[in-house]
Amino acid sequence: MASKYAKEFVMPEGFPDILRAYAKSLLKDKPKDTSSYSYEYFMNAIEQANIEKELQEEKEKEAQEGGGEA
Repeated sequence: MASKYAKEFVMPEGFPDILRAYAKSLLKDKPKDTSSYSYEYFMNAIEQANIEKELQEEKEKEAQEGGGEA
């Protein structure tokens, strides 16, 4: 039963996919120390997201500057 005091919130875009991938990885790897595993998993995910963001920004910058023309 929902509490009348509970605040409703919207899930961030992509959150279910992130949670699903994490749970799948956790169940597959079966780490003994789930806290350390979780920390490393999400730190790696953040690092990968930052790399992808930087690559996308570089690609957009090159497109704006007319890069890629022979």
